[in-house]
Amino acid sequence: MQKNSKNTFLDRTEYRSDRYFWYAETLYPWIYNADYLIRLTHAWEYNVKPARISEFYDVAVFGTSNTKKFLIE
Repeated sequence: MQKNSKNTFLDRTEYRSDRYFWYAETLYPWIYNADYLIRLTHAWEYNVKPARISEFYDVAVFGTSNTKKFLIE
């Protein structure tokens, strides 16, 4: 994990081979938007899983984004 200095509300970030985690000690009621870049390198139909956010100790409180499909020819 590394300390995140670019964003004021994120405390830590963590990279894994298949996912990326953001950590925040406190999130105040607001609408938060996150943009990310993916690289699709082969011709294929890709199904990108939805992004998910949840409380660390109470995963019953969560939100998700939509699933996306990409067709690379």
